Amino acid sequence: MATPTPKLKVTIDTDSANVERILTALGQVESDPDTVALTGQDVGVRAMSSYQPTTIALSRPEPDVGAAETAFLAAALSGASSPKQARDKLRLLYVHRHEGRDVFVSDDVDTFDAPGSERRQRLNGLVSPARVRSTEEFEQYCRLRQTTGRWG
Repeated sequence: MATPTPKLKVTIDTDSANVERILTALGQVESDPDTVALTGQDVGVRAMSSYQPTTIALSRPEPDVGAAETAFLAAALSGASSPKQARDKLRLLYVHRHEGRDVFVSDDVDTFDAPGSERRQRLNGLVSPARVRSTEEFEQYCRLRQTTGRWG
């Protein structure tokens, strides 16, 4: 008996990424996807009936920053073009990683830099095995899953 492929746990940065495109890509490869976390405070928690997974709000960061998060932020903010603006998004990425989620989809290049850039690679190293991906990268990732049957 084959071992079932683990469900992919996705977080969507609703301030920059296209939620509908991401859910459509995910729905094409997952018949029973995991719950998808959304970052925006203005996004209501709801089941989007035209897509299947249920969407939830990503847990908000704790008001007080602990030692582990402080170390993460120091490393993650290195090289950021606007550290003050990037800090809030990076705190969400920290929560994403802490909750054991897999892919953080964001098109915010000011915070996460461009796909393939040295800084993006360094950020992905900090949150490994989780990954930051753009909407386009996530769609490619889902197409790979359709072709190979695995999350790559």
